[in-house]
Amino acid sequence: MVRATCFLASMAKNTTVSTVLDSGRSQQIEENRQRLRPIVSTVIFCGRQNIPLRGHRDDGTLSTVNENEAGSVVNEGNFRALLQF
Repeated sequence: MVRATCFLASMAKNTTVSTVLDSGRSQQIEENRQRLRPIVSTVIFCGRQNIPLRGHRDDGTLSTVNENEAGSVVNEGNFRALLQF
């Protein structure tokens, strides 16, 4: 009975599988755009200021603490530093 009620409620809303998938896809697209905005802005900033993008280390995840095992500060490069900023 509960499943039938849920089915009828979803049919009344005209919620189809394709509609749910499209809304999930559009949400993912918007989330990806939000993540790309600071990256693109950083690349444009570096280009306008004639700052090189590559540094000594330009791979891995961004961390807020830039220290190696010995405890000294690690310079990860201009691009990664600007992304952290």
